[in-house]
Amino acid sequence: MGRRKTNQELPTYDQLMVPLLHALKELGGSATIEELNERIYSVAKLPESVLQIPHSENDTRTEIEYRLAWTRTYLKKVGLLENSERGVWALSEPNLNPNKVSPEEIVKVVREADRVERVSKKEARISKKSLNLLRKRWSTTGNPNYSPFFLMSALTHLNV
Repeated sequence: MGRRKTNQELPTYDQLMVPLLHALKELGGSATIEELNERIYSVAKLPESVLQIPHSENDTRTEIEYRLAWTRTYLKKVGLLENSERGVWALSEPNLNPNKVSPEEIVKVVREADRVERVSKKEARISKKSLNLLRKRWSTTGNPNYSPFFLMSALTHLNV
């Protein structure tokens, strides 16, 4: 998924989803990023060698911290986590059973939602561009074919 592992013991962001949910449950359902990360390291039994892998030369975070940030993002996008204030994360559903969570399904759903959002934004830009062209034509031609009624019909057709 994306970046290649630099160490066989280094879990991917999706492999960290269930340990993160377990850790958050153990911490009472809410925790700071630091508290949560420390608990995940324990829950996932990550060796010190993995915890020391830097993400990049220009980043102060470790690779595992970087991947945990993506893990939290995906879990938030599917509604399993809330981020009520900066640096504090909480379970959206206190009775959640982390063992029933499917990281594969989460990744699939989030990626599909992101794809739909990108397509929708592109279509909105195209519709806005079409609308602006119609307005320009209507205002400069004086042609009755570009009346407000025609413009509203065109907009309805474009789903704007």
